Amino acid sequence: MITGYNTEIPFGGVIYHVQTEDMGHEQKKMITHVFQGGAILMSKKTSYEHLVAEKYDEERVKSLMNDQHKTILKIIKSGKLETLRQKLEKMESLEKEHHIETRMADELMDKDVVQAEIEKSVEAIEHEIDVSLNDIIQRYLQQKPKEKKLKIDVVAGTEIVSGQPAVIKIYTRDATTNEPLEGSRVIIKIIGMTFRPAVYTGRTDKNGVYTLNIIIPEFNVGQAAILIQASSEYGSDELKLRVSRRV
Repeated sequence: MITGYNTEIPFGGVIYHVQTEDMGHEQKKMITHVFQGGAILMSKKTSYEHLVAEKYDEERVKSLMNDQHKTILKIIKSGKLETLRQKLEKMESLEKEHHIETRMADELMDKDVVQAEIEKSVEAIEHEIDVSLNDIIQRYLQQKPKEKKLKIDVVAGTEIVSGQPAVIKIYTRDATTNEPLEGSRVIIKIIGMTFRPAVYTGRTDKNGVYTLNIIIPEFNVGQAAILIQASSEYGSDELKLRVSRRV
């Protein structure tokens, strides 16, 4: 599975987090999520089966992922997500006022209509960009491969437990020289079956360290995990941590 792209982009006083990931060789699809405050505002799924009909080529797939990621960024910059953001705020207001369930709030938002509007925006902008398969292949041929040397180490202290505070320290280093990597981009996602994902971002200090103090979301059923990703000019790496339910 290819390590994807993550970008934070401000618009209209709101910071959006855009994440594009590869869904794996078997599915032959990529997906882009747009987060705001940990909640997913929209998702765009695209098949790349036409790129790997004969042989899987990671660089070609990664190039297409980059194009889709930039397309979504352009949508945000053009203001196409403002309507969706306003509807999300309305949903949250209704939840607080009437204590309604998230499922009911989703129905009030009419997500199908909103998703259709977003898809139209994506198609229009993709048409403007007009990125052809030949262009992607040409860029791939001109690219010089980069040696991936970034390595993540994580110290999370005691066991990570639902509803409890946690201190997570992420160390990024050059896997060859073991030297710390200052300024590495760090993304931490807390994902569970019964709560909305929480996303945190930052950069490592001069010692290659990024520290996050958080309260783990509380849950009584299902499973949860913490996904830690780091990237820099040296490459990228990721780790997953298990979250235990409180006994």
